[in-house]
Amino acid sequence: MEILSVLLEHEARTGRGLGVVGVAEAVSREKSLVSRALAALHRDGMVERDLDTMEFTVGDRLLGIAAGAGDPVLVDVATPFVRQLAESVGERASLLIEREGQGINLQTSVADVSVQAVAWRGRSTPLHCTASGRILLMERNQEEIRAVIGDDPLPVAGPGAPQTFAAYWKKVEQARADGYSVSDAELDPDITGIAAPVRRGASGPIIAALAITAPSFRLRPNIPRAIGLVVATAAACSEALTP
Repeated sequence: MEILSVLLEHEARTGRGLGVVGVAEAVSREKSLVSRALAALHRDGMVERDLDTMEFTVGDRLLGIAAGAGDPVLVDVATPFVRQLAESVGERASLLIEREGQGINLQTSVADVSVQAVAWRGRSTPLHCTASGRILLMERNQEEIRAVIGDDPLPVAGPGAPQTFAAYWKKVEQARADGYSVSDAELDPDITGIAAPVRRGASGPIIAALAITAPSFRLRPNIPRAIGLVVATAAACSEALTP
């Protein structure tokens, strides 16, 4: 648990993994003991190792277990809709919730395309530069949102991302008016995303965001159609979650 905690915190802070020596120093244990523990965790799929850098990160198996544990009913009901959206749009679809200032990917479905936007189940994404982030926060007031994403300057992201809180707030207001949000070159210069709210019932509170992310060259020409599919699928999912 110490090792997994260190890896999670380090990746969240730096976006990178740690080598055996780094982990051993962080947990104040012998290198040989840590090496054996990491080998066992790797065999079980709880950590992954980059063969180029030899650094360890938390594995998808652990992240998937953690992600699905928060709201099993939501995951169970929404999973068919995530798959339906991926098939309809022909791109990667995801279901995300907000936890501790990050968007957490609860479920992902991948379309059969050769070039894809990367988004792993259980991984986190920033809220200030993603369509799903605006959807997850759009029912909150300015003070509540500021407490989550911080004040100026906002963290560096893609060239299309808002750099000030005022610019971000305008995007939140637009998402409220539209009922969906589009991000273009915000998280990454070459990625476009579309998201809509999943509610606890048709008129209930927002509990998740249903989103698609794709290479911009492929999604941009089809944004109007994709928006319609995302909004319709999110609404159907919300209806299915009626208490």
